[in-house]
Amino acid sequence: MGDVLLLNPPPQGCYQFRDILFGDTPPVDVVEFPVNLASVASSLLASGCSISVLDANALQTPFDDVLTQVEQQDPDVIVIPASSTSIEPVLTDARAIREVAPDTRQVLMGLIGPSLHRRALDVVDAISIDDHEEMISDLLSRPWDPARVDGLIWSDRGRTVINPDRPHTDLDALPFPARHLFPLDLYIHYLVKQDVHYTNMVTSRGCVHRCTFCSRSFSKRREWRGRSPANVADEFQEVSERLGIREFRVIDEDFLHDRDRVLGIAREMRERDLDVNWVITARADGIDKEIAEALASAGCFRIDIGVESANPDILRSTGKGVDLDTVSSAFSTVHEAGIAAGALLIVGLPGETWESVAQSVSFAREVGSDFTIFRSILPYPDTPLHTQAVRKGWLDENGHLSRPEFTADDVKQATTWAYRTFYLDPAFMARRAARVRGGRDARHLLRSFGKFLKFYKGLG
Repeated sequence: MGDVLLLNPPPQGCYQFRDILFGDTPPVDVVEFPVNLASVASSLLASGCSISVLDANALQTPFDDVLTQVEQQDPDVIVIPASSTSIEPVLTDARAIREVAPDTRQVLMGLIGPSLHRRALDVVDAISIDDHEEMISDLLSRPWDPARVDGLIWSDRGRTVINPDRPHTDLDALPFPARHLFPLDLYIHYLVKQDVHYTNMVTSRGCVHRCTFCSRSFSKRREWRGRSPANVADEFQEVSERLGIREFRVIDEDFLHDRDRVLGIAREMRERDLDVNWVITARADGIDKEIAEALASAGCFRIDIGVESANPDILRSTGKGVDLDTVSSAFSTVHEAGIAAGALLIVGLPGETWESVAQSVSFAREVGSDFTIFRSILPYPDTPLHTQAVRKGWLDENGHLSRPEFTADDVKQATTWAYRTFYLDPAFMARRAARVRGGRDARHLLRSFGKFLKFYKGLG
């Protein structure tokens, strides 16, 4: 198919993670490693495609410079990551690319809701929703013919075509992400112990749960699939030994789904004596003493737990299927195993009030959360939450949830208040200081404190 450019657009384009997470306030440092794009890169290389990579997000490349490079390179195809939340800026970028490279095919890869397909296909040529490696390799390793590629979504003379589903990818058969093509020294994340040389990693796909706010809820292919313990340990080992990266974020949607697999991963990593540090996100109901101790023994130093809300009625309405007693028990179990535990909370869900926000802050304190994220609610198109918001007239002109009882401005102010109240608590500061176990922990704590001072200053 000729030359393929894998493009991660600059911050003003595709990835507005910071604005989504923190609103308009200055964030702590985040430059995400685009692991899914790197995984597609490795599969395209294996299929014989000629590829190049431009991570304009990490390089902070101005979009005008991106357009100049596209015009000069004149690739046959550009692959761009996208999601339901980033679709508008992505399409703005795609239109601009179309102006300078009208004959270049553009393919979006990411979980994009059905209601957005037509809007996207008015600009781009095709959409890959999941299992991008095989689908995009199948599409681009031969002359362009989207009709023959199972699973692909494309446009045929203005008509949206959804091809028949393709079998799920054998995850163990995929080559590891082509990290060497990316500027590895630029990726940083506040959730890991060091400021540089971190990477994201995916060990499973899918989630069978039906949280009303989650973008996975509209996917018709939610089946959970996991890589084998040996395959996971192989990637940890290869990345740490060949690339010198020892800090990992495992970004699975449900890492703890299969406890035997989790125990197997921990066992493999202990037996290989891998010197790595890693973080996971987890449901509280997947955590028990055996799991926590196994993870701790394998280098997992932090588990961020999806709490969502500490108001029982609001939590129940999310469809998460976890109660606060289970969450509280999970925090205790994680801490007893010597692992840091973080709380992930959403501000602004239906039923939210200032009192319920205060409940969430108090709960995070009570369970001893070591790092808490308060994320302003953002209803993803095609989710049950978005459908409910449309039906009740709760969406403002920016697509934010804004109920008469708790407006979008209230959500923003409450998120700011929650951060300040939680992190400026002297008891929290003392508890974090008491967890320091050596020079590395102390340096990490000081760096984190400096970042948050900057963050708080920006809150105004």
